[in-house]
Amino acid sequence: LLVLPGETGFLVLGDTKLCGQADLPPCVAAVESYCVGAPNSAGPGATLSGIGEPLIATNAFGLALDGAPQGSISMFFYGLGEAQLPFGDGFLCLSPLVPGILRLPDPVVVDAQGHAERMLDFTKPPLATGPITSYSTWRFQAWYRDPAGPLGTGVNTSDALRVTFCP
Repeated sequence: LLVLPGETGFLVLGDTKLCGQADLPPCVAAVESYCVGAPNSAGPGATLSGIGEPLIATNAFGLALDGAPQGSISMFFYGLGEAQLPFGDGFLCLSPLVPGILRLPDPVVVDAQGHAERMLDFTKPPLATGPITSYSTWRFQAWYRDPAGPLGTGVNTSDALRVTFCP
């Protein structure tokens, strides 16, 4: 980059990119459901959905659980891989392989409508192995207590989300 003084300002010759700035590929933020939420004591099963846009810069993305038993304790967790393994009265939709399953902090109580929410904070990952960054794709699921569940294990899970994050 060469900047020369001109009669009415400056004349810029050459590439105008900032030093060290790389060409980044386009990013498509996406939130997709996968796996199944098994029936629970409240109905056909709990579902997980996204709140807001999965954009790192805005730091305003969260998870919403619906269809869980009223008053139950729920926890949200995430990982890189997908699975569909029997777990409690439902299915574990995240692979327990590296980096494993990472739990988001603080349990949440499901309200009278069967709803619970957890906002993510991209600046504070629960573990150093689980930072959510631009261009990464993570899988999310919710676990909740269900003492009156159909199989009697006392716990169940929601379906899962595959989320691609953009800058």
